[in-house]
Amino acid sequence: ETVRVNQEVKQRFKAGNGVPSIKFDIYGSMRNDIKYITDPMCKRLGKLVIPVEQGTSPTFTCSIQVGFTELMAKVKNEDTGTEELMQIKLNRIGENALILDLATPSED
Repeated sequence: ETVRVNQEVKQRFKAGNGVPSIKFDIYGSMRNDIKYITDPMCKRLGKLVIPVEQGTSPTFTCSIQVGFTELMAKVKNEDTGTEELMQIKLNRIGENALILDLATPSED
């Protein structure tokens, strides 16, 4: 998904039972024509790790706000109402777009 600067992306998901954490890889590129994270010029920028309390399978809403030099991630546990903010510093990738891969959380 192509995301413009100052745009927010949200994803809601339920953690699997017994999963210790949910991890999202975040990718970016200076190019607008990137279709896959394996395309040339697409780089992994970082990983967002959401810890899951043992014995629970909560529902989370993850939203990421894109800036020129940072990403602000907000994770809300929908079951408890608690929210956490995380700032991710970036090297400037370009003024046009950032590619975020938030569709499928990994459990590694």
